[in-house]
Amino acid sequence: MPYEQMVLHTLYLVSMLTSIVIPLSEIHRNRSRVEAETGGDIMPYVRYTWAGYLLFCCTSLALVGAIMWRPLLFVIGPAVLLSAVIFNLNFVAMGYNLAPIDEVLTDVAADGDADESASDNAAPEQLSPEMVRIVEAALAAWCAEKNFRDTTVNMVKLSQSIGVVRRILSIYFDQHLHTTFRIWLSDIRFKEAQDYIKAHPEYTNESVSSACGFTSRSQLYKIFSDRTGMTPREWRDGQMA
Repeated sequence: MPYEQMVLHTLYLVSMLTSIVIPLSEIHRNRSRVEAETGGDIMPYVRYTWAGYLLFCCTSLALVGAIMWRPLLFVIGPAVLLSAVIFNLNFVAMGYNLAPIDEVLTDVAADGDADESASDNAAPEQLSPEMVRIVEAALAAWCAEKNFRDTTVNMVKLSQSIGVVRRILSIYFDQHLHTTFRIWLSDIRFKEAQDYIKAHPEYTNESVSSACGFTSRSQLYKIFSDRTGMTPREWRDGQMA
């Protein structure tokens, strides 16, 4: 293999590896944001993101091999086209219905006023007792109004709704509740689902999930499975026994 060709192949391989590594860090960063700031079901995003990423990685590495060894191109070429067709079909079937991450999180820019005031006043690492009481009262009022039933609620929307800076909320959840917004919201919705099932045992799981703020029936199933080891139906039957 000529020296120039080897150099070009090496550069191409490095560029493809770079294009694989960089999106991986972005995936982890966005997943951390989603887990910390949204209360909806993130599994569809996780599945779709990893499926798309793995398909991209396989295609990229296959193209590298095909370019470095031309006969392989006759095998890789049709496989890549088939992969593109499969990806497009999956996008139409599942990904088309997924909102962009920035919409799910309500992008930081949408929370500009609150975050700017937070940065100007430099929220303390330790909340004062007065601030703790303010946050507790605001969250209690928010829960009393059943605002957790909003399936699109996230940290930004909660912050805007109760008038507490997002950074203050994060510190409160971390230091005083020793949990995250996502877990806190799941606990509230789970308790509401239990009360709802007791009060209306005749209602379907779809009705319960929508009435309590769960984005899907599968999320309701997962919450009950994780916390009771039973499905909602099994838990309902146990309460009626």
